[in-house]
Amino acid sequence: MTWIRTGTSKTTDRWNPQDTERFRPHGGIGHIEWFNLDTGAGYLLATDGEWRTGGAFHLLWKASSATEAVDVSSLLWPIARNTAFPADPNAWSAVKTRVSDYVDRLLDAEDLTERVGH
Repeated sequence: MTWIRTGTSKTTDRWNPQDTERFRPHGGIGHIEWFNLDTGAGYLLATDGEWRTGGAFHLLWKASSATEAVDVSSLLWPIARNTAFPADPNAWSAVKTRVSDYVDRLLDAEDLTERVGH
């Protein structure tokens, strides 16, 4: 299976409002998405907070034929204690990088954000 990672500051059409109701791209943090080129399935890394209030990152999964996403944050269990970030304008960035790098390794994903300059 071929997974790609795309950086985004907003939810794409793949993720409907019900999927992301509690996971808005707060405070400029934005979401990260992974798509499977073979099946059309996807993962979405989202936050339940913003840099002003602190929060934690969560992982959502959506099969290609699904109408709603499923919270699969339990896949992050090896780094679960490290998905939260304090109320600080910069603290979220290192946590987001650590969590997204972990998901990249889980999926053996190619990071397209560097290739397209996002």
